[in-house]
Amino acid sequence: MDYLSFNDWLSSIQQTFNNLLEDKSQRQVLKSLENLLKLSENIDDDQKSDRYWLLLWYIHLKIYKIHCEHGDFVTAKKHLQECKKFLLIQFPYFGLVIDDPELVSSFDTSMRNPFVSLLINFYNQIFSQTLIDNIGKNFQLLKCYIEQVEILFHEWNNQNPHPAVIGFDDILKLDDHIITLQQIIDSFPTGLEDDQKRMYSIFLTSLELAAQFYQEMEMSEDASRYCYDSLRFEYHLLNTQLTKVDHIEWALNMATLSQFYIEKKQFQLGSHMISCARKVLNETDEQIKQKEPDSYNKAHADLDIIEVKYCLFLFDFSQEMKEKSDYKIQPESNHQPKKFLLNDPDVQKLDAQFPRFPICDYKQAKIVYQYALDAIERAKKFFTINERCSDHINCCFDHCSIYGSMIPFLEDIDSRCKMNKRRIDMFERLLKEISPDHFIKYHRKLLMYIADFYVTQVSLKMKQYVQKHRQNRQEIKNIDIRSAGKEMVSDEQEEMNTKKQLDYEKNVHVMEKINVLTTRSILYFYRFLCTFSEFNVDKSKKIPETVDQLILYPLPKIIKDEEYVQPILLAYMMIGKMHTKFVQFDVKQQQRLWLICEKYHLEIKSYLDRNVEHCEKYFREFHQQLLEFLDLIPVKIESLQLME
Repeated sequence: MDYLSFNDWLSSIQQTFNNLLEDKSQRQVLKSLENLLKLSENIDDDQKSDRYWLLLWYIHLKIYKIHCEHGDFVTAKKHLQECKKFLLIQFPYFGLVIDDPELVSSFDTSMRNPFVSLLINFYNQIFSQTLIDNIGKNFQLLKCYIEQVEILFHEWNNQNPHPAVIGFDDILKLDDHIITLQQIIDSFPTGLEDDQKRMYSIFLTSLELAAQFYQEMEMSEDASRYCYDSLRFEYHLLNTQLTKVDHIEWALNMATLSQFYIEKKQFQLGSHMISCARKVLNETDEQIKQKEPDSYNKAHADLDIIEVKYCLFLFDFSQEMKEKSDYKIQPESNHQPKKFLLNDPDVQKLDAQFPRFPICDYKQAKIVYQYALDAIERAKKFFTINERCSDHINCCFDHCSIYGSMIPFLEDIDSRCKMNKRRIDMFERLLKEISPDHFIKYHRKLLMYIADFYVTQVSLKMKQYVQKHRQNRQEIKNIDIRSAGKEMVSDEQEEMNTKKQLDYEKNVHVMEKINVLTTRSILYFYRFLCTFSEFNVDKSKKIPETVDQLILYPLPKIIKDEEYVQPILLAYMMIGKMHTKFVQFDVKQQQRLWLICEKYHLEIKSYLDRNVEHCEKYFREFHQQLLEFLDLIPVKIESLQLME
């Protein structure tokens, strides 16, 4: 055997890696690296120094990565085993846990800290492949890798000054005589600012892999925490070559993540994250603002939308708290991420503007309502209907939700009716502005929403009517009480007659209004059904203007588009149910309306009987209601017959 000196082998490595920078062929790269492995076998044992084993480890790791990329995992694992063997035999004082999470290794921090970047990179390589290989089987091992990487990083980060960050390329470029670990360590200065950023960049990859791992395991709390940590580290790398993420992308990622914590009722953390996002977005380089004004302005509009979502969750959870007497505000969890940029004056100023949980009364609700309206109006200035129609429609849905969220906090029915009317007006305008040919899903969604809003309006108007009727009857009763035991004077008689007449007129007016609203609700549900070919065979036929013109289309044998099974059945059921909401004094008319209602409900029952899987999957929560209503209808019709 022709022995090869370490220095000659090192020269071959340096020359090979210089050539690899220019060579793009993976096959040629692999061939060159395998040739270096063959040459390494010719080195005398006396010359196999620490530097030799580190470089050999590096070559095996690169070959492992290439085979993984090509899908040759059998060969890849052979090279990975070599890497593990070098670490355990040649560098036991690095103290790495590789295959057995139960095995606790002793280590020497003074020796391993300068090589932490190499060790974390190694973990990242085997972690990413194990993640693909069999995540469930290797759960404990992967979790152990994450913990080991965090220990390595924090151990390095807690040193003052920070140890040097030594990479394989750095080791490759050292002079020939530097061969031991201590000599390698002594060759690099400590406490460099660039080293800290390099380490952040390496650790960032680990955090992203950890987030991916927990996401795959459907452990959302842990996944979100690692996403948050990765954003914290990435923040320090903005404006450097160590990350491809810019201010705009970072801000959007942070704001998007905030929604996870807002949904968990962690509003303080959520608002802080949005404030951090807004601050970073505001610091976007002027050149980028000028070069990519659309991206910059869109990001601000997206943040406005997220602020609206924040307010909507405030409303929802506050309403939930009002409805539950035993509701308790949960303290901030010890497991939730710690805020950063806490002392930044810009973040503090932005965060102070956010409304807070809970909303306890109308006054507080009004503040949140106005805050949300301001945010949605800013967003709609960017997401215009002509240029960004889909986004504009989604903004309108959020705008409408703001109106809806305010309704429970309004103190009187009249105010609630007016707020609900705003929802109806907004969607009816939007319905006229969008083409059903291009936006059929939005068109259908709007029809269902408007129909449902009219149902709400009927309910509110009925309550208003009952409330005012009781008030008028009480006033008339009070006049009777005042006049009891004496002859009623002309003024009192006139007052009573006037109130009776007004009560009658108001009743007639309100009843007519209720019937108009009921008709509109039915027609919108019907229009929704007519967007499907099963319910509108004659495409040229106009939508009826009155309820009497409706055609009771039978339900198809099966609704093919499963996305619309529940909406179609609900619309069908509501058409029947709303027929019973008409105010009619004619008993025969009332009977007729209840019989129509029965036909719709029987048709739904027949559909569900022949499509049991649809009943279980899409209509389970409404099925019992349907059956109870079908039992009620004959009783109601019988009682009406007795009134004739």
